[in-house]
Amino acid sequence: MAIPDRIGRYRVVGLLGTGASSAVFRAHDPELDVDVAVKVLADNLARREDLVQRFLREARLLRTITDPRVVAVHDVGVLDSGQPYLVMDLVEGGSLAERASAVGAAGSRPATDALVAVGLELAAAVEAVDAEQHDHEQQQDDDGPGVDDHLGDRQEVGVLG
Repeated sequence: MAIPDRIGRYRVVGLLGTGASSAVFRAHDPELDVDVAVKVLADNLARREDLVQRFLREARLLRTITDPRVVAVHDVGVLDSGQPYLVMDLVEGGSLAERASAVGAAGSRPATDALVAVGLELAAAVEAVDAEQHDHEQQQDDDGPGVDDHLGDRQEVGVLG
């Protein structure tokens, strides 16, 4: 995906990263004067309604989680291309891969301990998402038969932090 100038009201500053299903941009919200992260579903996937709905369910699920280890979702929208996007807190500090690479280069005990601490925080974040997803699924089950509101594989959940 080319880097757009704007995503909704958000002015794009740069690309933070890409994955198999989406791209995440650093952007600026001029209304609130704050930098945010904007996740956009890949163009080829935005043509599949089931994946669009999964993306939006992810946003709704993340919106309900108040754990400080899980990014908050503040807004959603749809680009003219039909691609949905969600706007999240911008978390500074680099990706887990960047941190792991730095530890590998440093090779020191304090660096390794720091990476283990990040891993424990990540595990706690996944646990918070899993608990909220379970509560949400239980609520859906209580609404009656025929309700299918699963997120899918765990790697689809946008746990950032």
